[in-house]
Amino acid sequence: MTARDAARPNPAPRAVPDGPDGPDGPDGAPTRVDPLPAAPLPSRDPALSQVVTPANLISVLLDATAARAGDRGVVAMFHAAFLGRPTSGDLSDVADRLLAPGYVAHGSAPMERMDRSGLLASWRRLGAAVPDFAVEVAEILRDGDRWVVRSTLSGTPAARFLGRPPSGRGFRVQAIHIHRLSQGRIAESWHVEDWSAAARQLAHE
Repeated sequence: MTARDAARPNPAPRAVPDGPDGPDGPDGAPTRVDPLPAAPLPSRDPALSQVVTPANLISVLLDATAARAGDRGVVAMFHAAFLGRPTSGDLSDVADRLLAPGYVAHGSAPMERMDRSGLLASWRRLGAAVPDFAVEVAEILRDGDRWVVRSTLSGTPAARFLGRPPSGRGFRVQAIHIHRLSQGRIAESWHVEDWSAAARQLAHE
């Protein structure tokens, strides 16, 4: 290679086509490479489009769960956001979103039934006595418009509970809830909790 050859600039790279005409098109001109089309933006779920803050976190979760999981999501959120959070300050708002206006809860005793306000009052009393009360859902089953939930309830009373003063002992018992849904809200519930087993555990029997 001479000094003159070394001084010559290298030719610019050319696009190589996939066809049989080699590095150039049929007329010898470089083949133009078109850019790939832009991918469409994914559609946004309105329930997930809100700005999440500590004040509206539970509301956003409720909306998103109901939008994605339907009635099953409503039932799951009732146990997670209402039953499992008796000390929460937004318990009334959660009830408004998940319970139908004429909601009725039937307890294990034949005459034990509560409306929405009665359930709220009862669950707030539970939270005051057992601040760390928790609900662990083990199974959710469906039969028509009814949903069956098998769960475990646990906690350590910090005040008098089930007729006994606090002793540092806790309880862990089974519960069954049946919910009837109407138009995306819980209209009626039947619930049975093994509170007698909780009393025996607290008494250390």
